[in-house]
Amino acid sequence: MLTGKFSPVHVFEEDDHRRFNEHGEAFNVGETFAGLGFQKGVELADQLKWMAEGRPSMASAALRWILDCKEITCIIPGFKNVNQVQQNLAVLDTKPFSEEEMRKLQNFYHEKVKNFIRGPY
Repeated sequence: MLTGKFSPVHVFEEDDHRRFNEHGEAFNVGETFAGLGFQKGVELADQLKWMAEGRPSMASAALRWILDCKEITCIIPGFKNVNQVQQNLAVLDTKPFSEEEMRKLQNFYHEKVKNFIRGPY
């Protein structure tokens, strides 16, 4: 969701779980968009575009944020080609988030995201 590549009118392929499981029809709703409805997720992600300031892209900012979370020891990003692998690895050299930015993201989650998460989390 934080890659910045989705818009409110995005349509997923028929066999994509993000389309057929948006409301938990096939399995735990929390496994699709981390429990957020797609439209709400796009709306919230749009409010986080500031994360990419001083970083190559929204996707790299999202990966950097995960790396900067003290609780996280490993991330497994997706990729479709060698260029995306290189972009993912370049995140290691991307500007880390400051303590202030990390607090801002945590507050954003508690104030704007948490109440919209569906599923047993």
